[in-house]
Amino acid sequence: MTGRHLSMHRSIRMILIGSLGVFFYNYFLLLGTAHLKAQTAFVINELWPALIILLSCWILKEKMNLGKAAAVIFSFLGILVVTTDGNLAEFSLGDSRGVFYALMAAVCYGMYCTLNKKEIYDKNLSVMISYAAGTITAFILVLIQRKLTIPTGSQAAGMLWNGIICNALPYLTWALALDLGNTAVIANLAYLTPFVSLILTHFVLGEKITVFSVLGLVLIVTGIIIQMIVNKKMEASEI
Repeated sequence: MTGRHLSMHRSIRMILIGSLGVFFYNYFLLLGTAHLKAQTAFVINELWPALIILLSCWILKEKMNLGKAAAVIFSFLGILVVTTDGNLAEFSLGDSRGVFYALMAAVCYGMYCTLNKKEIYDKNLSVMISYAAGTITAFILVLIQRKLTIPTGSQAAGMLWNGIICNALPYLTWALALDLGNTAVIANLAYLTPFVSLILTHFVLGEKITVFSVLGLVLIVTGIIIQMIVNKKMEASEI
């Protein structure tokens, strides 16, 4: 589906789906990190790959199997351990607003990835429309809040880096990956990012890496391994 043959109905759907993964995801994630420790907000946000598996079974009618179920269960357990520092008896996440925002960010991105997999259109055009819609929405919100200011040179450079390298390029390659491969398998590969994130939050933000953070991530990766093994066995049996 090219821009030349893009209908109004499909354009609106691209804008709505794109807004979930661009504007609303980043908006809720930034609100979450403003109320929680970066490590806590990030770990809660890591629910989105598990949500992709669940949403794919619901929306895309993909079959749930033992591997997918194990990946989801281990992922939720891992996130629970990291978030509570292993103290499951006294479950506490601090600021409830921060937890809500981080959860909403995960839901928005999980829904974006799932719906994007369902749609058949040019991914380059999709990313362009998504960011255009997100930019307009963010600009309107800034005007409503009366917080419009002219950025400095360093702020503008940071925005360009964050927008292009940290957002636009990853969004495009991620959408292409979901379009070409198995949704659940690709979603689980995203669980490798928490290891990098923990290292960065330690050296950049000075947050301490706890034993429970490592244990939680081991649980997450265990779910990935189980799911991959089950999928390989199922694929082998179908040959």
